[in-house]
Amino acid sequence: MERALDYYMKGLSIDARQHLFMYFKMEISDMMIKCILERDDGYPSFRSCGYTDDNIAKICETYSERFRYPNDFMEKHDRPPLFTDPNNAYISSREYVEIWKIRSAEELEDIFGCSYADYTPKARES
Repeated sequence: MERALDYYMKGLSIDARQHLFMYFKMEISDMMIKCILERDDGYPSFRSCGYTDDNIAKICETYSERFRYPNDFMEKHDRPPLFTDPNNAYISSREYVEIWKIRSAEELEDIFGCSYADYTPKARES
């Protein structure tokens, strides 16, 4: 296993995993994530395209909507949400990078406290 996302999706049906994976690939642009993560630097990539504060706010709002769907999907499958605050595109973008980041098996074992084979996904808290 190479990503935290693999742990979070463990035990879901193949159809469910493929659906979530394709949602991320079709609805979330890595380039837009990169641009949103430039917030503390004043969004230089957005600014270089001539985007105004209003344009940037609309993009962040759109991405917030896109981060809500995976949370709803995980909850529908009795899993905890992937994003702690999907209404905040910046925080969700940081978390997105973390769940997709390629890691060694040892790093993932440190994060999850066990190997992928020994991992039991958490159920959603009621």
